[in-house]
Amino acid sequence: MGIDPKDVEDDIRHLARTLKRSSEYRLVVHPATCHKCGFVFSAEHLHKPGKCPHCRETWIIA
Repeated sequence: MGIDPKDVEDDIRHLARTLKRSSEYRLVVHPATCHKCGFVFSAEHLHKPGKCPHCRETWIIA
């Protein structure tokens, strides 16, 4: 869509809270994963991390 994900992160969080309270729909967030060591990041982080905290690799799958 041509929009930087960091610009809409607050809007997505708000949407998730709204859907949680008042709808039959749910927002599904797939957490980022390090391709080298398999570390799975928290699903609460909506943006793609820069480095893996375990192996310091930058090969992150979001």
